[in-house]
Amino acid sequence: TKDSKNSTSALVSFDKAIEISQEEFYPALVSKGNILAEEKEAAQALNICEKATEINPDYTDAKLCQALALFNLDRYDKALALTENILKTNPENAIAWDFKGIILVKLKKYDQALEAYEKALTIYPEEPGLYSNQADALYYQGNYEEALKSVNQAIEISEKNNLPISNDTWFIRGNILTALENYEEAASSYYEAVKIKEDFTPAWNNYAKVLEKVGEYDQAIKVY
Repeated sequence: TKDSKNSTSALVSFDKAIEISQEEFYPALVSKGNILAEEKEAAQALNICEKATEINPDYTDAKLCQALALFNLDRYDKALALTENILKTNPENAIAWDFKGIILVKLKKYDQALEAYEKALTIYPEEPGLYSNQADALYYQGNYEEALKSVNQAIEISEKNNLPISNDTWFIRGNILTALENYEEAASSYYEAVKIKEDFTPAWNNYAKVLEKVGEYDQAIKVY
């Protein structure tokens, strides 16, 4: 895919920088680690970002990279502890607050997750991704009406600032609307999600289910 080609090209560039000098180009180490973590090469990413932290213990991005790798290795408690350590010295780091919320949702600590997202939103009140994540936590908490307000706010901010709306945002909106039994709107949201990411299996599955709910059986069979 285009994304995988871009990732491969970026990894080659970072490797060239790292070959010259790890000490001078430790940000390249972190960038490589972040790409690997996102591509689920989490063990390798963790090793790389630990090296970057050894070179510069104060480099926050390296610690966040470690936390991401730990998260993708399902080591949620360690990821949370590292993120909280970052926030002790960088309490205005919205990315760390956001990631803390993501970890807490995974740990099913929804009230604490929402507190983390609120902290992040006080720093960056116009960041649509934060509203999407907040909506996801509210959804899992069972607070569907408030969740819908949050995810709609994410979409409104994106549209106002000509920013792309992520497939995850549409997927979250579809889940919320399904819980509210607004199946037609849910179907529209899932459709937007799979238009953006064609291999988004959970969205395809949920899309088919809500099509069945509204009696679109032939279309649901095609989607399955």
